[in-house]
Amino acid sequence: MLIFLLRALAKMAVTLFVIVTIVFFATRLSGDAIDFIGGDALDAQSRAELIVYYGLREDMVTQYWRFLRGMIEGEFGLSLIERRPVTTIFLERVGPTLQLVGTAILVTLVIAIPAGIYAAIRRRSNGAKAVMTGAFIGYATPNFVMATLLLLVFSYWLRLLPSAGNGSGAHFIMPVTALSLTYIAALIRYTRNATLDVLGQDYLRTARAKGLPERTVITRHAMRNTLITVLSVFGLMVTALVSAGAVVIETVFSWRGIGDLLVTAAIRRDYPVLQFGVLAVASAVIVINILTDIAYALVDPRVRLGARTS
Repeated sequence: MLIFLLRALAKMAVTLFVIVTIVFFATRLSGDAIDFIGGDALDAQSRAELIVYYGLREDMVTQYWRFLRGMIEGEFGLSLIERRPVTTIFLERVGPTLQLVGTAILVTLVIAIPAGIYAAIRRRSNGAKAVMTGAFIGYATPNFVMATLLLLVFSYWLRLLPSAGNGSGAHFIMPVTALSLTYIAALIRYTRNATLDVLGQDYLRTARAKGLPERTVITRHAMRNTLITVLSVFGLMVTALVSAGAVVIETVFSWRGIGDLLVTAAIRRDYPVLQFGVLAVASAVIVINILTDIAYALVDPRVRLGARTS
């Protein structure tokens, strides 16, 4: 375990360094923040004063080393637009994103795993066919398309649900549905396939031959091995939720979270906010992958963490 954690931390440090470097230079090559802040009416003298004020006078390499030094010291700078510490701005947005993503993960687990197991056990029934048809449609529908349809139906036509914000429980219904639907559909399919593969194993035939009830065979013997496959897939899904899925949904529903913050920072060329946001999201993704590896090893004793990373 110790060797695994040390290797994971080393890989995490290298990965974050590469991501930070790419984001730093890419944001500055994408456009000038002064042009956005000052507009077309900005004269040369005012432009020069703004460049000095925002600390953009030095060459790009000097700015890069200054940013790395500040990051090591825990100082991530001020927002170019709001002139507030980026950590303060980020902390204001973490809560809404965690609420949205956490609820979507919970809904996905509660619906997808039982539905996938049911579709495998009762695979010839009409109910199982309906589940798989719904999973196929959900998997083929992008979340931004689903978000737009939900807005048109429940907010514009029926006027039943609020279209933007996150001030009440009603605000969660459409964003969580749009965010989780694709992942529910995908997890249903993976769970069904994993369960079908396990159901054909010899040890289950032996358990049935011993006279164990079918419920015991499924819950005690089959589900544990099904979860080994499902856990790996689910870890990738959570990573996708955190890194990309929430960004689109937060933008569509004006959800005041990290995804909305990153999109706004990119449009406004707010370099410090965008850099810190990408760094935070990348760190979360890496930590999720490490936790998935640990959980995988706990579920399957045959897997050793040290062996998986070698």
